[in-house]
Amino acid sequence: MSAGTRTDRRVRDGYTARADEYTALFGDVGQLDARDRERIAGWADGIDGPILDAGCGPGQWTAYLADRGREAEGIDLVPAFVATASARFPHVSYRVASLLDPGVRPGSVGVSSPGTR
Repeated sequence: MSAGTRTDRRVRDGYTARADEYTALFGDVGQLDARDRERIAGWADGIDGPILDAGCGPGQWTAYLADRGREAEGIDLVPAFVATASARFPHVSYRVASLLDPGVRPGSVGVSSPGTR
């Protein structure tokens, strides 16, 4: 078993055990500071192309981006998060995938350079 596989399993199992708690605490952008929403919106406005929300958790930011008119898809290693996100935001695409293998073609999503926004 590779180190990446072991790490994926530990991360997936750890977040699965706390998925409901995580969603209750952080799963609604409305409960977060307005500056967080403004920062994410400003960042997204600088992206040319579809957005992949890698590590989307319960999907709140992916839905926020989609609701702002952006083409956004969320991926997460944790099936419980993907199920929750899909149920809460059925108008947005979510799927289980690893950051090590996100399942997207090179060049198929937009790019943001650090510090551009």
